[in-house]
Amino acid sequence: MSVAYTVRIPEEDDEILSLLAKQMERNKAYLIRKAITNYIRELKEDQEDLNDALKALQDNKPNISWEEVQRDCGLLDD
Repeated sequence: MSVAYTVRIPEEDDEILSLLAKQMERNKAYLIRKAITNYIRELKEDQEDLNDALKALQDNKPNISWEEVQRDCGLLDD
């Protein structure tokens, strides 16, 4: 099942969208659906990460500095 929406986008974005659709041999609706789906997934992942971080803070887990993470992963020169 799908739901229809009406949106307005700036002309500049529509021009880019038209060009991309032509180059990819897809229609604009397909690209818009893919963009929305991908963005929603990113937002969901971001929200899950935030929830995990808040839970870790509530559980009083020890904080680790960014420098410690880099050092533990071998990303810093000693």
